[in-house]
Amino acid sequence: MAQALKAMMTTGGRKSVAARQWHERGISHVQGGRFEEALECIEKSIALEPRNAEFHRNHGLVFVSFLQPEKALDCFDKAIKYAPDFAMAFFSRANAQFQLQALDLALKDYFRCVHLLPDFDEAHANIGNIFFVQKQWELALSSYENALKINPELVFLPGNILLLKMKLCRWKNFERQFQALRSGLESGVLCVSPLPLLTMTDAPALLKTASCLFVEKTVSPVALPLEAFTGAVRNKIRIGYFSSDFRDHALTYLISDLFFMHDRDNFEIVGVSLCHNQHHEIQKKIKNGFDEFHEAGGLNDTQLIKFARSLHLTIAVDLNGHTQGARPAVFISRVAPLQVSYLGFLGTSGMPSMDYLIADDFLIPEESRSHYTEKIVYMPEIFQVNCMNLNVTESNLNRSHYGLPDSVFVFCCFNNSHKITPTLFDSWMRILSAVPESVLFLFADTEAMKDNLRAEAKNRGVHAQRLIFGERLAHADYLARYRVADLFLDTYGVCQRRCPIFLSGHLHF
Repeated sequence: MAQALKAMMTTGGRKSVAARQWHERGISHVQGGRFEEALECIEKSIALEPRNAEFHRNHGLVFVSFLQPEKALDCFDKAIKYAPDFAMAFFSRANAQFQLQALDLALKDYFRCVHLLPDFDEAHANIGNIFFVQKQWELALSSYENALKINPELVFLPGNILLLKMKLCRWKNFERQFQALRSGLESGVLCVSPLPLLTMTDAPALLKTASCLFVEKTVSPVALPLEAFTGAVRNKIRIGYFSSDFRDHALTYLISDLFFMHDRDNFEIVGVSLCHNQHHEIQKKIKNGFDEFHEAGGLNDTQLIKFARSLHLTIAVDLNGHTQGARPAVFISRVAPLQVSYLGFLGTSGMPSMDYLIADDFLIPEESRSHYTEKIVYMPEIFQVNCMNLNVTESNLNRSHYGLPDSVFVFCCFNNSHKITPTLFDSWMRILSAVPESVLFLFADTEAMKDNLRAEAKNRGVHAQRLIFGERLAHADYLARYRVADLFLDTYGVCQRRCPIFLSGHLHF
């Protein structure tokens, strides 16, 4: 009996050692970006130790790397089954649920994680991210501040906090907080990402610093040989447009006519959508403007690079830049002989592999060229393409429908609140003071934003009732609403909206 027990323990020990070896080999493959090999190794480790929670969690993380969060969930469920207090399994499952937009389930798991690990900074930050998506700005701000207390060096968090305060129009110490971000960036600290910074300042040198730092610290090229995207010489130039905004989004409304206007005798036009199909009318429209249209939102970076190179494009156009849904690792790895940044992000990409940026001399004056890593292609008049056939709701709605007085001059701005800075609001209030019989018609997401702006107006000597707020509307109704106003007041970073508003008629700038 003793010999049999010893033999069983020896066999079990060998299996455990072998399982650990397969697992560590799988982790090594993950670190090298070899996800298929990683999957095979970790599955072998699980076959030897089927109740090992760590193995199941890492199995799920490989599926997350493949952008397959549905499969990952089963792995995380098993990890939690075998280790009910495994905080990182709850965290990983929450991340997968977040990817699947199961926000309430994700939130529940994040809270379970911070219950087990109260000082886990990333879990607190991700709770804030969910509240941010849900537009619960106050709760998001509280979660971000909790995370920052735990880890003052957590990337992007100071910028996210200031962005949320801008969304709430809570401007106390705004300049001091902005200068702290500037100092951080200039010291090489990744304290704010490029997109929110673009709403805080138009200083091109600082925007370049932020973009270059972002790329340096967060974007790595995928190790694939460049020969993979070279192909046979074609008779036509193939242009590929890449965007996560081929959906109900301002950029797509703006650019939708462009794809129909290319010279088909000399060009082939390819669309690559980096979002999931939403079956929206605008998406159906733009599909008809491409010679080829590909849904690639479910591909990870390695898969997307291989696919994009297989298209044998001559020029790849990135319509995202550093906006939401961007895939910078794809472009830094190069998917075409020429790569161009256009329209989605008005600053520099900060990527040496981005060859050109399309602009005009108003967007990038000659003296600002040094603040862009790309070569600048100057359009002769204006860089921005516009849709000339806008869908605008035809209605007889008058000012009273929107709560506006009939007999006053109406200034308006329906841009998101985080694009309003204290300095900009100062100028708006000076305008209202100079035009006594006038009101300012704004868009508001929350009651807190309304209250804060009314208080800011009062502090500048303007009666709070002269600010009137409207709600979020469908795009056609949104454009129609401008017709009841007299003059549009602009903010930073909204050129995607400016011309469509003008083209909708009956409004001055």
